Amino acid sequence: MQKINSIKISEDAYIDIEEMFSYISEDNKKAATQLRQKIYDGIKSLKDFPYKCPAAQEEDAPGAARGYRYLSISPYIVFYRVIGDTLVIARVLHSRQNWLHVLFGFNDNMK
Repeated sequence: MQKINSIKISEDAYIDIEEMFSYISEDNKKAATQLRQKIYDGIKSLKDFPYKCPAAQEEDAPGAARGYRYLSISPYIVFYRVIGDTLVIARVLHSRQNWLHVLFGFNDNMK
């Protein structure tokens, strides 16, 4: 089993989390705080088991697999890659967002 020595959260992922927090806080700051903590706890759990989550499949995103995996923290999806001994959090997107376009510049009707 590969040992993860560090977790890096990309600027985009950090912004995703803070925008989610800000949006939900407008109506319910407690729920926003709990969801943000749940996301960070989920990310931390990947340090021990980085391959526990499914990989993006080529048939779902032609040419886009690139080693991305995803962790579902409903209604959000954490997209990440394992690069050497580092876990890199790429984006944290709402499940209704067009993640193919956000991550790879694809339209989801390209299949």
